[in-house]
Amino acid sequence: MKLINMILAGSLLLGLSACSSDEPQNVPSTEGDGNAVYSTLRFRMPASRADGKNDGVEIGQDNENNIGSILVVIAAGKDAAGQAITEEPATGVAPASYELLTYSLNDAPTATASGNDVKYTLAFEQKEELLKHAGKFVYIFAYCNPTEEIRAYIEGLGAATDKDFKDKAFAGDPSTTWKANGFLMTNVKLASKKLPSQAEMEAANKPGDQAIDLGVVSVVRTASRFDFRDASDAKNLSYDIMHPEIADKKMGSVTLTRVALFNLRKDFYYLPRTKATAAAAEVTYCPGFDEMDEGYVVSPAKVASNFTDALPEAIDPTNPAAAGLTWTDLASLTTREDKDEGWGSETTVKEGYHIWRYATENTWVGEDDIDYNQTTGYVFEAKMTLAEQDKIEKVDGKNQPVYVYGGVLYYSPADIAQAIEKSPISKLATDFAACWTAVKGDDGTYTCTAVEGADPAEHNFTVYPANDRGEYLCYYFAYNRHNDNGKPSVIGPMEFGTVRNNVYKLAVTNITQFGDFKPETNVETWDVFFKLEVLVRPWMVRINNIEF
Repeated sequence: MKLINMILAGSLLLGLSACSSDEPQNVPSTEGDGNAVYSTLRFRMPASRADGKNDGVEIGQDNENNIGSILVVIAAGKDAAGQAITEEPATGVAPASYELLTYSLNDAPTATASGNDVKYTLAFEQKEELLKHAGKFVYIFAYCNPTEEIRAYIEGLGAATDKDFKDKAFAGDPSTTWKANGFLMTNVKLASKKLPSQAEMEAANKPGDQAIDLGVVSVVRTASRFDFRDASDAKNLSYDIMHPEIADKKMGSVTLTRVALFNLRKDFYYLPRTKATAAAAEVTYCPGFDEMDEGYVVSPAKVASNFTDALPEAIDPTNPAAAGLTWTDLASLTTREDKDEGWGSETTVKEGYHIWRYATENTWVGEDDIDYNQTTGYVFEAKMTLAEQDKIEKVDGKNQPVYVYGGVLYYSPADIAQAIEKSPISKLATDFAACWTAVKGDDGTYTCTAVEGADPAEHNFTVYPANDRGEYLCYYFAYNRHNDNGKPSVIGPMEFGTVRNNVYKLAVTNITQFGDFKPETNVETWDVFFKLEVLVRPWMVRINNIEF
């Protein structure tokens, strides 16, 4: 997806230095035994943020930023001819392939605190490969809070003869990638370093100041987040529905009650990748923020089985559970913590948002391949309150359906027949006649009989049946917008999609009609210590002010 300019501000600064052990469960010794490469990791919270052209950044919750485990891969790069890259390539030139040299996996690092910094000890394996590559250029990949899947892949690759390191597509339960204090994060930018000489590495045999600096890895969360704000005038989630033709006539109101996400992807690439254009064959891995701004973020091929919470063909308002969606009561969101202050100065409304849920990346490259049945979005449920409740038709004390035609509310077929008296030659009259026969009594009221086999929905009527509590419900569907092109009738390149490490701030700013039920569509005996900084990028904020 083509991104709008990302102004980076306030970041979680981390540092990595190198240590190890062969103790069980990846818990390294604090003394070292000369059998591995050691590394330590530091965390530092940002002191300030900067404002920019966009809606801003949000540092998020502590449980979204914390790193409890880390997997670091050091790999050698190869060019398109399969030759090893031993020197820094020209700017913008990335390796065609990678070979795993060594990795560090630590689930329960030994922590030491100094002021606001926390230092974690990490252990590398297969360190002899580092010695073989002394003085050569290597690439670094970090997986913070790695999944069992990526752990198994890297561990298997480390033990294999063929160490061709390739990016994978995540497959599994996506909710495991956004557990509290365990958000999956990976490189957003390709990180590289020229290793020091063999003598320098062998001399670096203690942790601390003798650690060799490997550079900086910028990582981002693979998940995105959705927040919601009540944007109704009275802050009660309610919106008045006015008559489309009669000024100042209120037909009723709708009150938003619940929201559900649809088309959640179960697969995504661990490492972000982009194309320069929608038609380009070449894919760039870990392009960095600026480069992502100029390209299109790529998702795996769309396979129906790799989606959950499918967009229903229609929602039955008398049995919404049949839609198979996971609903969240909007009133409950007001109790959820959110740090929505300070994420930008150019928006006039920043407060009042609350965390709703998380989601996976799901993007489209180009305008023509969009499939709305596989595009992530959300549906709001609303309760209808009708202005003239006494006009609702009842049978055995139960509320009967009401109807909307051309945006106008009618309380019964007889109500429609009455309106047709003023417009007997009209499309409304024709469609009504296809659905009901009406007989006017001496008292001026109509008795209407349904035409056998006729479906009012096929004749431009929206039928609202009452549920078992006598309530009328309706629904509003929206597809998540990542980059608004400002043209309501034109879908821009990659305009609709969901991109990792973004916070989508949702607010329903206006509702003008009653909703519908259908969507629009190995190890040596020497020690070497390394230091590595990991920069965790803050959430990028996208404002989605929705009007229905």
